[in-house]
Amino acid sequence: MADLSASTQTVFPKGLRGIAPGGCIAMLLPIKPDSQPGNNTLTITGLGGAKAISVWITELYPGQPVGLYIPRVGGGIFETHSVQLDAFNNICRVIYTLNWNAPLLSGAMVIAG
Repeated sequence: MADLSASTQTVFPKGLRGIAPGGCIAMLLPIKPDSQPGNNTLTITGLGGAKAISVWITELYPGQPVGLYIPRVGGGIFETHSVQLDAFNNICRVIYTLNWNAPLLSGAMVIAG
């Protein structure tokens, strides 16, 4: 079996938030440390009993004011392999691959509800 945890990150939902259709929460969560080339595992905690979740990884651009991040289309290619909620709907694990030659500033775009 392949090692799918070459790089591991954990984020807590305190990024940009908005209300998506149906009362779901939409978030942009910056990933720290930066995504590494190859396989990565991201753990999102503090989901507060979400029954459904959709997560995709994107490249970020640092905006103004400092600490504000903007999703952007860059040269990095992200491929998501797995998005799984735990049995208590509070933690989500995302396994993804980054096809790029260096660590990359990235974020998780999340819709949960």
